[in-house]
Amino acid sequence: MQGRLSQKLNAMEFVGINQSVHIYDGVAYPLLQVIEPQDLGININWGIVWTNDSFCEEQNMKSLAKQQVNTRTVPRPRDRDF
Repeated sequence: MQGRLSQKLNAMEFVGINQSVHIYDGVAYPLLQVIEPQDLGININWGIVWTNDSFCEEQNMKSLAKQQVNTRTVPRPRDRDF
């Protein structure tokens, strides 16, 4: 879904939208982004947001927090532990 949305933005297929990306901290983000699809059984609810500085900052913070959780080191047993 995000790929198709980006294609349409790049091709300027949306009336009234004259840019396809939002630049934040030197990184280009798609102007519209699909977030958190929810499976409702019969339907799927897609969240689409306008990208702005606060959204990019929030996404970066979530990514950083996820990265920190994934890089937590588990102490390895040492010879002196036995």
